[in-house]
Amino acid sequence: MAYRARRPAPKLTFKDMVRQTVANFKKSSVLERSVICLLLFLVAQIFYHLVFVPGEQALDIAITELRTDISVDKLAVQKQGRAKAAVDKDAQDIADQLAKVEDKDSLYDFDAKGRRDPFLPFDFSPADEPVTTRTPLEKYDLGQLKLTAILGGLDKPKAIVENAAGKGFSIEVGTKIGRNGGLVVVIEKEKVVIEERRVDFTGKELIDRVELKLRTSKAGAE
Repeated sequence: MAYRARRPAPKLTFKDMVRQTVANFKKSSVLERSVICLLLFLVAQIFYHLVFVPGEQALDIAITELRTDISVDKLAVQKQGRAKAAVDKDAQDIADQLAKVEDKDSLYDFDAKGRRDPFLPFDFSPADEPVTTRTPLEKYDLGQLKLTAILGGLDKPKAIVENAAGKGFSIEVGTKIGRNGGLVVVIEKEKVVIEERRVDFTGKELIDRVELKLRTSKAGAE
């Protein structure tokens, strides 16, 4: 018994497969059609979520990052602009103040000639006096002298003062006496008035009046 080889089935083209699928779909019942449509919908959903959704999410993330970078750059530019504006304003204010100071300097012309420098400390040391020859009476303090006699009945009243050693000196109005530049200004019956001039720390000249009263055997110096 002889066997014949089977001929291979003809290959179906994609177009033939589509026609056959459509024909089978038309022959199926309504329920089968509904199930097939549902399965196709599910497959399409799965394909969409596997292929398109990750790409869209990545695109959204990229767009968000790009917007963030743009916002950061914009904020940095704004800060730089504000900082530059603040620096320019400060520089302009300083320039205006310097201009005002220069204007004031041009309006006032202070002449310090003959004036005391207010920033120097006060000098309390005694002022330098011209070198002159002192009389013997100018070498004593007034407290070292005592009034022992007053000579009245003269055109110019005179008085006698003694030192601690008992040496006498004749004085009259205008006689220099004492170490502080004292000057006899008045000779009365029982006393002699002497004026001493001095300068206080403010530079003001003051006059001190010292009285030498006639001493007796019962009264001491006042």
